[in-house]
Amino acid sequence: MVNEVSYPDQSARLRGLVPHLDSLYFMSEKSTYPLYGQSVDDFAISQSVAFALGLAGRFAVKSTTNGLVFMSYDKRAFLYPSSLYSSYLAQGGVAASALVEIGKPMRNVFKNIPSSRLDEIVSEWYHFGIRDWWVVSFPTSASSDVPQTWVYDFAGKGWFQLSRGFSSLAALEVSEGDLVLIGGGVDGKTWVVDDQTGTYSPSGNLPASTWQPALIDFGDSKIAHVFRRLELEFDSAALAQAAQITVWLDPSNVDAPGAGRAIHLRPALGANRYAGFLTDQGGALCKRMLLQVYVPSNTISGVIRGIELIANPAPGLLTGSNKAGGV
Repeated sequence: MVNEVSYPDQSARLRGLVPHLDSLYFMSEKSTYPLYGQSVDDFAISQSVAFALGLAGRFAVKSTTNGLVFMSYDKRAFLYPSSLYSSYLAQGGVAASALVEIGKPMRNVFKNIPSSRLDEIVSEWYHFGIRDWWVVSFPTSASSDVPQTWVYDFAGKGWFQLSRGFSSLAALEVSEGDLVLIGGGVDGKTWVVDDQTGTYSPSGNLPASTWQPALIDFGDSKIAHVFRRLELEFDSAALAQAAQITVWLDPSNVDAPGAGRAIHLRPALGANRYAGFLTDQGGALCKRMLLQVYVPSNTISGVIRGIELIANPAPGLLTGSNKAGGV
């Protein structure tokens, strides 16, 4: 049995398809419709738009256990959480209000993607062991062939950039139950992006790693805070010694913050736990802070198990040029 349906009309260009939960999502430049049903007798395209947003390219969407993630036609990254699927059905398919823009801190980066190369955006969901990543790679200019690759960590709810950009991505099962993230480079080589199983042993230095979350306002952007210390847990002392921590207090431009202030780690209570302080006088006052953890290229294979930032609210205090004088 064959049933033909024009989607959504003859003037719309279909940019991608993705199966997610109980539906097949049809995505054009401006809208998304789910195809649902259990048999050829009740297959139907929803008459309600699931999202009033379209898709950037055929490889820019992935179905994950966290939800449906995609790069939109207007160069923004969204998550439709799986936990809200039941409410989506209850609302008759109207789910646009449930979308979460997880790429808001990345808008200034995504805006550099050429509109003529949206179909070159590639993404992969890498879920194995402690990894729960949505990996996105894209070109940043109309003439350059060197892409950038960024990772959204569902556990940490933040973005970080890989030191090498890839033109293709795949999570491969190299043995039963073992996944490895593979990237295809514009140099024609295939690279191991991440391997927790030890299947591929590095022959030289591991690439440099940078983690820089969004601007931190300590949960309340209306008042100042006293930054006390930063605590990190590593899986080895060697990795802790190689890590370089930099902070910027109240940066005027987060994309070009200038020279930051280094934090030197010292051993803390607990195995492979380290703490860093900006000053020895008890803390530093600010309203917003930019943090960066950088590990240069080396032969150390390890991970940062956790990170904790300790700060105290300081209501009534003014920072920077807004300090008031008195007589």
